[in-house]
Amino acid sequence: MTPTAANDLPNRRKQLRIEVNLAIEYQTLDAFFHDYISNISTGGLFIRTGDSKLPIGTRVRIKFSLPGLIDTVETWGEVSHTREEPGSEGLTGMGVRFEDIDPQSKALIDELALEQLAREDLALELKRKKAS
Repeated sequence: MTPTAANDLPNRRKQLRIEVNLAIEYQTLDAFFHDYISNISTGGLFIRTGDSKLPIGTRVRIKFSLPGLIDTVETWGEVSHTREEPGSEGLTGMGVRFEDIDPQSKALIDELALEQLAREDLALELKRKKAS
């Protein structure tokens, strides 16, 4: 998992984004899907969908588990963008913006991002010490 600071991205995201590989179930009024989340923040997530993407603006009911959380996260979201061609991460899929994620889940996502940043900082420091 690698968090990305908001000011490092061209679209200036406001939250730290964590790279993950988490199963997700989501549904519309007439269909049910099972795919994988490739990154997540307190504002939303990106679902690797391959060729099948929902239209922008589609409301979805999403359900997934986070490391360290016993209960599953269930919330509503809206498709905010789709990626038809593989981007820098080599993935196609769709971004979903959370509509009503609970405070406990938001706090856990933030905690995971901060822990990952601390691990990366420590790894860089150890690498520098080893090189000198």
